Formats: sequence, C-alpha cells, structure tokens
Amino acid sequence: RGLVMDPEILLLDEPIGALDKPSQERMREELKRIHRKAGITTIHVTHDREEASWLGDRIGVMNRGEIVQVGTPNEVFREPKSEFVADFVGTENIFKGTSVVKNGIAHIDVGGGVEMEAVTDKEGEVTACIRPEEILLSKDTFKSSGRNVFKGKVVEIIELENTFQIRADAGKDFSTIITKRSKSDMEIDTGSKVYLTFKAAAVHVI
Repeated sequence: RGLVMDPEILLLDEPIGALDKPSQERMREELKRIHRKAGITTIHVTHDREEASWLGDRIGVMNRGEIVQVGTPNEVFREPKSEFVADFVGTENIFKGTSVVKNGIAHIDVGGGVEMEAVTDKEGEVTACIRPEEILLSKDTFKSSGRNVFKGKVVEIIELENTFQIRADAGKDFSTIITKRSKSDMEIDTGSKVYLTFKAAAVHVI
C-alpha cells in the first residue's frame, strides 16, 4: 500500500519483526526485490543485525535517539567508531588496553598476560575489537599468517542454528564461531585445550 502513491521516501518500522524466522527470510528477499524494482529510498527500522546487513546499502546506528554512526554494512560491522557500536553489531571480543607502536605494528597489552598485535598508529589507551568469525580455533598449533596466537581452555559452548559459539579463556575471554562439522572433527568440549589465532589486520582499534 505504501508504494501506491509513489513516495520519494518509504518508511518501514520493523515490518517483519512479528513473523517467524522462515517467513522473515522469505520477506527479506521480497523486500529487497521490491526495493530494487521500485528504486525508492527506504528507511528500514530494525533491531536485527542480520536484517540490517541483508537489506541495507547504508546502516545508521542509533543510541538514545542519536545517530552515532552511518556507513556501509562493511564499515559499520568491521570498523565501529565506538565501543557501543562494536558491542551493538556483535563484535563480542572487546578489550581495553594500552598500545605501543613499534615498526608500524601496535602491541596492545589488554591485561591477563595477553598482548595482541594490530595494524594501527594509535598509541596510549585504546579499545581493541575482534569479530568472532576472525578468530581461528584449533586443537594444535599450525602455520598461519596470523600474528596473534594464544593458548587457552574452552569454558563455554553455545549451540546456535548452524554453528557453535565457543568461549575460551586465554588470560582473557575470547569468543569465536565454528561449524558443527569442525566441532565434531576437532572433538572440542568444555575444558578442551585450544589455540586461538587471528591476524593483526583483524584487530580494529578505537
């Protein structure tokens, strides 16, 4: 009905929030198809990160009525400008620490005996953010381009729809995502000793 008058801007306030998940997925595809066909600027309000990433050409994050960041989905999810935005978009691994830059690489002490490397020129008090999907989990060490390698112990396993969220203590709590096949192949369980590996470029520094 909203398209009948050929509006310049279409406002959709959580239009699929009350639907079950399969219906939501079908409607996301339909909404994207309609948007592309109609070519109308659409403001789509949602609290669902996946929905925002799927439908949005640009995403705006609001906090207490104020827009705190606007950008492409990649910019907002990969380069949050504040700790609030990082947490809101599901970064999971957020650490406050002290950064010292040596030879173009930042060495960030986040406490707990954990010092991670990052690609940034920021020094002093910083916040280091790593998305769960950027962290590789293994039972043994392996050759990798990742500059950050930490040994830890699995403290929690959460079963999701198609994956497992693994929380491991490596001096600091890290959260990562693995497939159900990977969990089975590696025989990972609570208490398992594991290695956590991620690239310096995967660390976003605020």
